[in-house]
Amino acid sequence: MITIPSFTAKQREFLTNPATIRLFLAGFGTGKTYINVWETFYQMMIVHPGYTGLVCAPTYKHLQQGWLETWKKLIPQSYWTMNVGQQIIFLNNGSKIFLRHAGEDGLNLAGINAAFVSIDEAALIDDPEAFKQALSRLREGAPGAPLRAILTSTPSGYNWLPEEFGFGPDNNKWWGNNSSWTDSTGLRSTVRAKTTDNNHLPEAYIQNLLNNPPDWVSQYVLAEYTKAEGMVFKEFSHDGNVVSSTLLPVKYKNIVVGIDWGYTHNGAAIVLGETPQGNYVVIEEHVHRNVLYDVGGWFKIFRGITERHRIDGWLCDPAQPAYITGLRIFFGQKELVYEANNRRIPGIQKMKSLFYQKKLFILEDCKCLISEVQKWKFSPDKEDGIKEGDDAIDATRYAVMGLVELFDKGRWSNR
Repeated sequence: MITIPSFTAKQREFLTNPATIRLFLAGFGTGKTYINVWETFYQMMIVHPGYTGLVCAPTYKHLQQGWLETWKKLIPQSYWTMNVGQQIIFLNNGSKIFLRHAGEDGLNLAGINAAFVSIDEAALIDDPEAFKQALSRLREGAPGAPLRAILTSTPSGYNWLPEEFGFGPDNNKWWGNNSSWTDSTGLRSTVRAKTTDNNHLPEAYIQNLLNNPPDWVSQYVLAEYTKAEGMVFKEFSHDGNVVSSTLLPVKYKNIVVGIDWGYTHNGAAIVLGETPQGNYVVIEEHVHRNVLYDVGGWFKIFRGITERHRIDGWLCDPAQPAYITGLRIFFGQKELVYEANNRRIPGIQKMKSLFYQKKLFILEDCKCLISEVQKWKFSPDKEDGIKEGDDAIDATRYAVMGLVELFDKGRWSNR
Protein backbone atom coordinates (compact mmCIF):
# COMPACT_ATOMS: atom_id res chain seq x y z
CA MET A 1 0.00 0.00 0.00
CA ILE A 2 1.31 3.44 -0.94
CA THR A 3 2.04 6.01 1.74
CA ILE A 4 0.78 9.51 0.99
CA PRO A 5 3.83 11.79 0.83
CA SER A 6 4.40 14.77 3.08
CA PHE A 7 3.86 18.01 1.16
CA THR A 8 4.98 21.57 1.79
CA ALA A 9 2.33 24.27 2.14
CA LYS A 10 3.01 25.47 -1.42
CA GLN A 11 2.77 21.97 -2.84
CA ARG A 12 -0.57 21.45 -1.08
CA GLU A 13 -1.80 24.80 -2.41
CA PHE A 14 -0.99 23.68 -5.94
CA LEU A 15 -2.42 20.18 -5.60
CA THR A 16 -5.72 21.48 -4.22
CA ASN A 17 -6.06 24.34 -6.70
CA PRO A 18 -9.36 23.80 -8.60
CA ALA A 19 -8.26 25.31 -11.96
CA THR A 20 -8.43 23.05 -15.00
CA ILE A 21 -4.91 23.99 -16.11
CA ARG A 22 -2.39 24.65 -13.35
CA LEU A 23 1.21 25.88 -13.39
CA PHE A 24 3.59 25.29 -10.48
CA LEU A 25 6.17 28.03 -11.08
CA ALA A 26 8.94 27.21 -8.68
CA GLY A 27 12.53 27.78 -7.71
CA PHE A 28 15.19 25.14 -7.23
CA GLY A 29 14.57 22.63 -4.45
CA THR A 30 10.79 23.08 -4.28
CA GLY A 31 9.89 19.54 -5.42
CA LYS A 32 8.42 20.41 -8.82
CA THR A 33 8.89 17.00 -10.39
CA TYR A 34 7.91 15.33 -7.11
CA ILE A 35 4.40 16.78 -7.17
CA ASN A 36 4.14 16.34 -10.94
CA VAL A 37 4.67 12.61 -10.46
CA TRP A 38 2.30 12.38 -7.50
CA GLU A 39 -0.51 14.27 -9.24
CA THR A 40 -0.09 12.12 -12.35
CA PHE A 41 -0.35 8.96 -10.25
CA TYR A 42 -3.35 10.28 -8.30
CA GLN A 43 -5.24 11.34 -11.41
CA MET A 44 -4.69 8.07 -13.26
CA MET A 45 -5.07 5.78 -10.24
CA ILE A 46 -8.02 7.43 -8.45
CA VAL A 47 -9.74 10.00 -10.68
CA HIS A 48 -9.51 8.33 -14.11
CA PRO A 49 -8.97 4.58 -13.54
CA GLY A 50 -8.72 2.67 -16.79
CA TYR A 51 -8.07 5.75 -18.93
CA THR A 52 -5.03 7.32 -20.57
CA GLY A 53 -2.60 9.92 -19.25
CA LEU A 54 0.15 11.86 -21.02
CA VAL A 55 3.42 13.06 -19.52
CA CYS A 56 5.58 15.47 -21.55
CA ALA A 57 9.03 16.97 -21.07
CA PRO A 58 11.34 18.94 -23.38
CA THR A 59 13.46 15.86 -24.23
CA TYR A 60 13.61 12.15 -23.44
CA LYS A 61 16.66 12.94 -21.31
CA HIS A 62 14.47 15.14 -19.08
CA LEU A 63 11.90 12.36 -18.91
CA GLN A 64 14.38 9.64 -18.05
CA GLN A 65 16.70 11.47 -15.65
CA GLY A 66 14.05 13.62 -14.01
CA TRP A 67 10.45 12.50 -14.15
CA LEU A 68 10.87 8.73 -14.50
CA GLU A 69 13.58 8.48 -11.83
CA THR A 70 11.28 10.35 -9.42
CA TRP A 71 8.39 8.06 -10.37
CA LYS A 72 10.46 4.96 -9.56
CA LYS A 73 11.38 6.36 -6.14
CA LEU A 74 7.87 7.54 -5.23
CA ILE A 75 5.49 4.94 -6.70
CA PRO A 76 5.92 1.30 -5.50
CA GLN A 77 6.60 -1.22 -8.27
CA SER A 78 3.53 -3.21 -7.22
CA TYR A 79 1.32 -0.55 -8.79
CA TRP A 80 2.82 -0.47 -12.28
CA THR A 81 4.80 -2.03 -15.09
CA MET A 82 6.46 -0.37 -18.06
CA ASN A 83 6.97 -1.07 -21.73
CA VAL A 84 10.38 0.57 -22.15
CA GLY A 85 10.38 0.38 -25.94
CA GLN A 86 7.03 2.13 -26.29
CA GLN A 87 7.61 4.39 -23.26
CA ILE A 88 4.25 3.52 -21.69
CA ILE A 89 3.55 2.94 -17.99
CA PHE A 90 0.71 0.51 -17.24
CA LEU A 91 -1.03 0.82 -13.88
CA ASN A 92 -2.66 -2.23 -12.28
CA ASN A 93 -6.10 -0.54 -12.50
CA GLY A 94 -6.01 -0.52 -16.31
CA SER A 95 -4.75 3.03 -16.78
CA LYS A 96 -1.80 3.72 -19.04
CA ILE A 97 0.53 6.72 -19.14
CA PHE A 98 2.36 7.74 -22.31
CA LEU A 99 5.80 9.34 -21.78
CA ARG A 100 6.62 11.68 -24.66
CA HIS A 101 9.11 14.43 -25.38
CA ALA A 102 7.47 17.63 -26.62
CA GLY A 103 9.41 17.73 -29.89
CA GLU A 104 9.71 20.85 -32.01
CA ASP A 105 5.98 21.46 -32.27
CA GLY A 106 4.31 18.62 -30.38
CA LEU A 107 3.09 16.78 -33.47
CA ASN A 108 4.49 13.52 -32.08
CA LEU A 109 1.67 13.62 -29.51
CA ALA A 110 -0.99 12.97 -32.18
CA GLY A 111 -3.33 10.03 -31.64
CA ILE A 112 -3.37 10.13 -27.82
CA ASN A 113 -6.78 10.70 -26.19
CA ALA A 114 -5.92 11.66 -22.63
CA ALA A 115 -7.85 12.24 -19.43
CA PHE A 116 -4.89 14.03 -17.85
CA VAL A 117 -1.79 15.81 -19.18
CA SER A 118 1.31 16.80 -17.25
CA ILE A 119 4.30 18.78 -18.54
CA ASP A 120 7.53 18.87 -16.56
CA GLU A 121 10.21 21.57 -17.09
CA ALA A 122 7.72 23.40 -19.28
CA ALA A 123 9.79 26.57 -19.72
CA LEU A 124 12.51 24.60 -21.51
CA ILE A 125 10.11 23.70 -24.33
CA ASP A 126 10.95 26.12 -27.15
CA ASP A 127 7.81 26.03 -29.25
CA PRO A 128 4.49 27.05 -27.62
CA GLU A 129 2.76 24.94 -30.27
CA ALA A 130 3.91 21.87 -28.35
CA PHE A 131 1.97 23.09 -25.30
CA LYS A 132 -1.13 23.65 -27.41
CA GLN A 133 -0.80 20.21 -28.98
CA ALA A 134 -0.51 18.64 -25.52
CA LEU A 135 -3.66 20.40 -24.33
CA SER A 136 -5.49 19.25 -27.47
CA ARG A 137 -4.96 15.66 -26.27
CA LEU A 138 -7.40 16.22 -23.35
CA ARG A 139 -10.38 14.38 -24.79
CA GLU A 140 -11.61 11.38 -22.82
CA GLY A 141 -11.81 10.51 -19.14
CA ALA A 142 -13.93 8.85 -16.49
CA PRO A 143 -17.63 9.86 -16.60
CA GLY A 144 -18.22 12.97 -14.52
CA ALA A 145 -14.51 13.46 -13.73
CA PRO A 146 -12.87 16.70 -14.94
CA LEU A 147 -10.10 16.60 -17.53
CA ARG A 148 -7.07 18.44 -16.18
CA ALA A 149 -3.53 19.51 -17.10
CA ILE A 150 -0.61 20.55 -14.93
CA LEU A 151 2.73 22.17 -15.70
CA THR A 152 5.73 22.33 -13.40
CA SER A 153 8.72 24.52 -14.18
CA THR A 154 11.36 26.98 -13.09
CA PRO A 155 11.14 30.25 -15.07
CA SER A 156 13.46 30.60 -18.07
CA GLY A 157 13.53 34.24 -19.07
CA TYR A 158 10.58 35.71 -20.95
CA ASN A 159 9.15 32.99 -23.15
CA TRP A 160 5.74 31.53 -24.01
CA LEU A 161 5.05 30.42 -20.43
CA PRO A 162 4.21 33.87 -18.97
CA GLU A 163 2.33 34.68 -22.16
CA GLU A 164 0.05 31.70 -21.49
CA PHE A 165 -0.16 32.00 -17.69
CA GLY A 166 0.49 35.68 -16.98
CA PHE A 167 3.37 37.53 -15.34
CA GLY A 168 1.34 38.00 -12.19
CA PRO A 169 -1.91 39.74 -11.19
CA ASP A 170 -2.78 42.70 -13.41
CA ASN A 171 -6.42 43.39 -12.43
CA ASN A 172 -7.30 42.96 -16.09
CA LYS A 173 -7.09 39.28 -16.96
CA TRP A 174 -5.16 37.81 -14.02
CA TRP A 175 -6.41 38.06 -10.44
CA GLY A 176 -4.79 37.18 -7.13
CA ASN A 177 -1.43 38.13 -5.67
CA ASN A 178 2.25 37.64 -6.48
CA SER A 179 2.15 34.23 -4.83
CA SER A 180 -0.72 32.84 -6.93
CA TRP A 181 -2.99 34.17 -9.64
CA THR A 182 -5.87 32.90 -11.78
CA ASP A 183 -7.39 34.15 -15.01
CA SER A 184 -10.83 35.74 -15.01
CA THR A 185 -12.45 32.51 -16.22
CA GLY A 186 -10.95 30.40 -13.46
CA LEU A 187 -9.57 28.07 -16.12
CA ARG A 188 -5.83 28.73 -15.68
CA SER A 189 -3.95 29.27 -12.47
CA THR A 190 -0.35 29.77 -11.37
CA VAL A 191 1.11 28.96 -7.96
CA ARG A 192 4.56 30.43 -7.35
CA ALA A 193 6.90 28.70 -4.92
CA LYS A 194 10.23 30.15 -3.78
CA THR A 195 13.09 27.90 -2.76
CA THR A 196 12.72 29.26 0.76
CA ASP A 197 9.12 27.99 0.88
CA ASN A 198 10.54 24.50 1.37
CA ASN A 199 11.41 24.42 5.06
CA HIS A 200 12.99 20.97 4.71
CA LEU A 201 16.01 22.28 2.78
CA PRO A 202 19.35 22.71 4.58
CA GLU A 203 20.22 26.31 5.39
CA ALA A 204 23.62 25.90 3.74
CA TYR A 205 21.96 24.85 0.46
CA ILE A 206 19.74 27.94 0.43
CA GLN A 207 22.59 30.26 1.35
CA ASN A 208 24.70 28.83 -1.47
CA LEU A 209 21.94 29.67 -3.95
CA LEU A 210 21.53 33.18 -2.54
CA ASN A 211 25.22 33.91 -3.12
CA ASN A 212 24.62 34.02 -6.89
CA PRO A 213 24.02 37.25 -8.90
CA PRO A 214 20.67 39.01 -8.28
CA ASP A 215 19.14 38.12 -11.67
CA TRP A 216 20.05 34.47 -11.15
CA VAL A 217 18.51 34.49 -7.66
CA SER A 218 15.35 36.17 -8.97
CA GLN A 219 14.82 33.44 -11.54
CA TYR A 220 16.03 30.27 -9.86
CA VAL A 221 15.30 31.00 -6.19
CA LEU A 222 12.40 33.49 -6.19
CA ALA A 223 10.76 31.97 -9.31
CA GLU A 224 10.39 35.34 -11.02
CA TYR A 225 10.40 35.98 -14.75
CA THR A 226 13.60 37.86 -15.56
CA LYS A 227 15.06 39.08 -18.81
CA ALA A 228 17.47 36.55 -20.25
CA GLU A 229 21.15 37.42 -20.24
CA GLY A 230 22.24 38.85 -23.59
CA MET A 231 18.70 39.82 -24.58
CA VAL A 232 18.58 42.33 -27.43
CA PHE A 233 15.47 44.27 -26.44
CA LYS A 234 16.13 44.92 -22.76
CA GLU A 235 14.33 48.23 -23.20
CA PHE A 236 11.08 46.34 -23.78
CA SER A 237 8.78 45.60 -20.87
CA HIS A 238 5.51 43.72 -20.96
CA ASP A 239 3.84 46.23 -18.66
CA GLY A 240 5.08 49.27 -20.57
CA ASN A 241 4.98 48.19 -24.23
CA VAL A 242 2.07 45.74 -24.49
CA VAL A 243 -1.40 47.25 -24.73
CA SER A 244 -5.00 46.06 -24.80
CA SER A 245 -7.12 46.58 -27.89
CA THR A 246 -9.51 48.64 -25.74
CA LEU A 247 -6.78 51.27 -25.39
CA LEU A 248 -6.00 51.57 -29.09
CA PRO A 249 -7.03 54.63 -31.10
CA VAL A 250 -9.88 54.34 -33.58
CA LYS A 251 -7.91 56.07 -36.31
CA TYR A 252 -4.26 56.14 -37.30
CA LYS A 253 -2.37 58.79 -39.21
CA ASN A 254 -0.56 56.16 -41.26
CA ILE A 255 -0.61 52.35 -41.46
CA VAL A 256 2.03 50.16 -43.11
CA VAL A 257 2.75 46.44 -43.37
CA GLY A 258 6.21 44.93 -42.92
CA ILE A 259 6.74 41.59 -44.67
CA ASP A 260 9.41 38.97 -43.98
CA TRP A 261 9.16 36.23 -46.60
CA GLY A 262 9.31 32.62 -45.43
CA TYR A 263 8.08 29.14 -46.27
CA THR A 264 10.03 26.38 -44.50
CA HIS A 265 10.61 28.87 -41.70
CA ASN A 266 7.98 31.36 -40.63
CA GLY A 267 6.84 34.11 -42.95
CA ALA A 268 5.55 37.19 -41.16
CA ALA A 269 3.40 40.23 -41.90
CA ILE A 270 3.22 42.97 -39.25
CA VAL A 271 0.62 45.73 -39.47
CA LEU A 272 2.01 48.90 -37.85
CA GLY A 273 0.01 52.06 -37.24
CA GLU A 274 1.19 55.57 -36.37
CA THR A 275 -1.05 57.50 -34.00
CA PRO A 276 -1.73 61.24 -34.30
CA GLN A 277 0.60 61.65 -31.29
CA GLY A 278 3.50 60.03 -33.17
CA ASN A 279 3.49 56.67 -31.39
CA TYR A 280 3.76 53.34 -33.23
CA VAL A 281 1.44 50.42 -32.52
CA VAL A 282 1.62 46.86 -33.89
CA ILE A 283 -2.09 46.23 -34.43
CA GLU A 284 -1.96 42.87 -36.25
CA GLU A 285 0.47 40.03 -36.78
CA HIS A 286 0.32 37.17 -39.25
CA VAL A 287 2.98 34.50 -38.77
CA HIS A 288 2.74 31.26 -40.76
CA ARG A 289 4.88 28.41 -42.03
CA ASN A 290 4.42 26.41 -45.26
CA VAL A 291 2.07 29.00 -46.79
CA LEU A 292 2.52 29.82 -50.49
CA TYR A 293 2.70 33.31 -51.95
CA ASP A 294 -0.33 32.97 -54.17
CA VAL A 295 -4.01 33.98 -54.21
CA GLY A 296 -4.94 31.09 -51.90
CA GLY A 297 -2.12 31.72 -49.43
CA TRP A 298 -0.30 34.86 -48.35
CA PHE A 299 -1.93 37.10 -50.97
CA LYS A 300 -5.32 36.14 -49.53
CA ILE A 301 -4.04 37.19 -46.11
CA PHE A 302 -2.77 40.47 -47.57
CA ARG A 303 -6.16 41.09 -49.18
CA GLY A 304 -7.83 40.60 -45.81
CA ILE A 305 -5.52 43.21 -44.28
CA THR A 306 -6.55 45.74 -46.93
CA GLU A 307 -10.20 45.07 -46.16
CA ARG A 308 -9.64 45.98 -42.50
CA HIS A 309 -7.19 48.86 -42.96
CA ARG A 310 -6.26 51.47 -45.51
CA ILE A 311 -2.61 50.59 -46.08
CA ASP A 312 -0.17 53.36 -46.98
CA GLY A 313 2.70 51.06 -47.88
CA TRP A 314 4.03 47.51 -47.94
CA LEU A 315 7.65 47.22 -46.78
CA CYS A 316 9.05 43.93 -48.08
CA ASP A 317 12.21 41.97 -47.40
CA PRO A 318 14.34 42.76 -50.49
CA ALA A 319 15.79 39.24 -50.55
CA GLN A 320 12.89 38.00 -52.71
CA PRO A 321 12.38 40.44 -55.62
CA ALA A 322 10.07 37.97 -57.42
CA TYR A 323 7.64 38.03 -54.47
CA ILE A 324 7.75 41.83 -54.46
CA THR A 325 6.92 41.90 -58.16
CA GLY A 326 4.10 39.42 -57.59
CA LEU A 327 2.65 41.58 -54.82
CA ARG A 328 2.80 44.67 -57.02
CA ILE A 329 0.96 42.85 -59.79
CA PHE A 330 -1.59 41.44 -57.32
CA PHE A 331 -2.44 44.90 -55.96
CA GLY A 332 -1.84 46.80 -59.19
CA GLN A 333 -0.23 49.49 -57.01
CA LYS A 334 3.47 49.53 -57.70
CA GLU A 335 3.95 52.81 -55.88
CA LEU A 336 2.77 51.32 -52.56
CA VAL A 337 5.00 48.22 -52.52
CA TYR A 338 8.58 48.95 -51.48
CA GLU A 339 11.82 47.14 -50.87
CA ALA A 340 12.40 47.52 -47.15
CA ASN A 341 15.49 49.02 -45.56
CA ASN A 342 17.31 45.84 -44.54
CA ARG A 343 20.13 47.42 -42.55
CA ARG A 344 19.70 45.28 -39.49
CA ILE A 345 21.64 47.15 -36.80
CA PRO A 346 20.08 50.61 -37.48
CA GLY A 347 16.65 48.95 -37.54
CA ILE A 348 17.29 47.15 -34.26
CA GLN A 349 18.60 50.32 -32.63
CA LYS A 350 15.52 52.23 -33.77
CA MET A 351 13.20 49.63 -32.24
CA LYS A 352 15.22 49.65 -29.00
CA SER A 353 15.00 53.43 -28.85
CA LEU A 354 11.25 53.45 -29.45
CA PHE A 355 10.66 50.76 -26.82
CA TYR A 356 12.73 52.76 -24.32
CA GLN A 357 10.85 56.01 -25.07
CA LYS A 358 7.52 54.16 -24.74
CA LYS A 359 6.66 55.09 -28.32
CA LEU A 360 6.48 51.57 -29.77
CA PHE A 361 3.65 49.36 -28.52
CA ILE A 362 2.38 45.88 -29.35
CA LEU A 363 -1.23 44.76 -29.16
CA GLU A 364 -1.57 41.98 -26.58
CA ASP A 365 -2.99 39.58 -29.20
CA CYS A 366 0.31 39.64 -31.14
CA LYS A 367 1.76 36.83 -29.06
CA CYS A 368 4.36 35.63 -31.57
CA LEU A 369 6.04 39.04 -31.83
CA ILE A 370 5.89 39.56 -28.06
CA SER A 371 7.51 36.17 -27.54
CA GLU A 372 10.28 36.87 -30.05
CA VAL A 373 11.04 40.29 -28.57
CA GLN A 374 11.29 38.81 -25.07
CA LYS A 375 13.57 35.93 -26.09
CA TRP A 376 15.77 37.28 -28.88
CA LYS A 377 19.46 37.32 -27.89
CA PHE A 378 22.63 38.87 -29.25
CA SER A 379 25.02 36.76 -31.28
CA PRO A 380 28.29 36.21 -29.41
CA ASP A 381 30.55 39.30 -29.63
CA LYS A 382 28.22 41.09 -32.06
CA GLU A 383 25.82 44.03 -31.97
CA ASP A 384 23.36 41.96 -33.98
CA GLY A 385 20.90 39.34 -32.78
CA ILE A 386 21.12 35.65 -33.62
CA LYS A 387 19.51 34.84 -36.97
CA GLU A 388 16.90 32.60 -35.43
CA GLY A 389 13.43 33.17 -34.03
CA ASP A 390 13.30 36.71 -35.44
CA ASP A 391 10.81 36.54 -38.33
CA ALA A 392 8.17 38.76 -36.72
CA ILE A 393 10.92 41.06 -35.45
CA ASP A 394 12.30 41.44 -38.99
CA ALA A 395 8.85 42.30 -40.34
CA THR A 396 8.39 44.86 -37.54
CA ARG A 397 11.81 46.34 -38.26
CA TYR A 398 10.89 46.79 -41.93
CA ALA A 399 7.62 48.48 -40.97
CA VAL A 400 9.21 50.80 -38.41
CA MET A 401 12.05 51.90 -40.67
CA GLY A 402 9.74 52.32 -43.64
CA LEU A 403 7.24 54.38 -41.70
CA VAL A 404 9.95 56.61 -40.22
CA GLU A 405 11.98 57.09 -43.40
CA LEU A 406 9.26 57.27 -46.03
CA PHE A 407 7.03 59.51 -43.95
CA ASP A 408 9.97 61.87 -43.40
CA LYS A 409 10.34 62.05 -47.17
CA GLY A 410 6.72 63.05 -47.54
CA ARG A 411 5.69 59.98 -49.48
CA TRP A 412 2.66 59.11 -47.40
CA SER A 413 -0.75 60.71 -47.65
CA ASN A 414 -1.84 61.64 -44.13
CA ARG A 415 -5.27 60.47 -43.02
